[in-house]
Amino acid sequence: MNHHNYRNTLTTTTYIALKTVGVIKARAIKDELAETIQLCVQETSQSFFMNDMGIKPGPVKVINKDQLYVPPNADITAIIGFKGHISGGAHFSAPIHVGASLASALMGETVNEGDESLDDAIGELANIVAGSIKDKLSEDIQLTPPVIVRGGSKGIEYSDSLECTTCYFKSISGPFFVEVFYQNPGERLVMELKKEHELILQSFNLVKTLGIHTKDGLSEYRNIENLLMEHIIKEDNNMYPVLNEVAKSNKTIQAALDHLTKDLEEIDYTIHQFSQTLTGKENLEELESTFNVIGDVLINRIKLEEALIYPAFEKHY
Repeated sequence: MNHHNYRNTLTTTTYIALKTVGVIKARAIKDELAETIQLCVQETSQSFFMNDMGIKPGPVKVINKDQLYVPPNADITAIIGFKGHISGGAHFSAPIHVGASLASALMGETVNEGDESLDDAIGELANIVAGSIKDKLSEDIQLTPPVIVRGGSKGIEYSDSLECTTCYFKSISGPFFVEVFYQNPGERLVMELKKEHELILQSFNLVKTLGIHTKDGLSEYRNIENLLMEHIIKEDNNMYPVLNEVAKSNKTIQAALDHLTKDLEEIDYTIHQFSQTLTGKENLEELESTFNVIGDVLINRIKLEEALIYPAFEKHY
């Protein structure tokens, strides 16, 4: 889709930021996740363990968005949350005797199953591994402090729709696993876009209440322009590349995309003309009429996107 006027209005910094944290990059991260987890665990054992635990990668299990995610039910699990580019977290889970052996290797001294220091050591081990994963995935991820749970993730709520990559490992003491769970980036993007729709419509209603001819109404209208520009760029960078591929074999989606492109051209032209009139001695009735036309086109666009375009994106992402 060609949204040249909107793109040119955004600053270069904003455009790059929106593009860099896009869904396309998130998809690449997803494809490389198992290899990343395995590499980080191996590097951690080589750099931080005082003795060789004979750690070797084992099977990999992937839970996709159409499967039910079930959190670990291990003797001991350290949970690290991810915020930012990826919304989710990491689990480091093991039988209690394996956890004690790994903790001993990390601390350089014997850590028994009943020691209070076991939780701290497993939390630190999980923090090192999660930090390494984070560094390899994206700079735009923040880690939460580790939380230790015993015998399952009781009291911690998880979404059923989480995706997850679990990597199992062997050691001289027994098996353990590390998994990264996350909200599907496509679903997360749609949630963000729908919230932006709400903000844009709320701003339109506020302008109607204030009056487009008033100082406050005009100020809020300028806010709408900024919201709309950033919203369209986010869609263009993150969602439409996926949908354009889908449209090659789906006439309904192609027709909808063509309609939205035409709508956007109308919005672009009308807003440009409207902004020009705001600088002169405009007719109040004509001003309000043009503003309402912009609102009607936007409402129809939002309805089409949320009814057809967004579900198609989530389905094919």
